[in-house]
Amino acid sequence: MVFCYLNLQKATSVAIFSFISLQNILAAEALSLKNSAIWKTDGKTFETWICPLVCALIEYCDDKILRLFQDIVLVKSEVAELLFPHVMVNLSSRRDMDML
Repeated sequence: MVFCYLNLQKATSVAIFSFISLQNILAAEALSLKNSAIWKTDGKTFETWICPLVCALIEYCDDKILRLFQDIVLVKSEVAELLFPHVMVNLSSRRDMDML
C-alpha cells in the first residue's frame, strides 16, 4: 500500500512539473526579444522572468553547446541562471550581430 502511494505521489509530481514546463514553453514562444515585456520583472517571479529571457537570448548564440540547453532553461531556473553570463559573453563576442 505504501509503495502504491509513493508511485501515485511521484506520478502527481511529474504531472505538475510537466504542466509547469508546458506553461513556461508557451510563455517563451509568445515572447521575443523585440517585445519589451521579456525584459521587465514587474509582477513576475524570478523563474518566470529568467527562463524565457535566457531561452530567447540563446536563440541568437552561435555556440552549439549553449543552443542544446535552450529547452532545459525553460523548465529549470537554476540552469538559466547558471548559463545567463555565458550567453551574454557569447553574444557580446559576436561580430555579425543581427538580432533585431
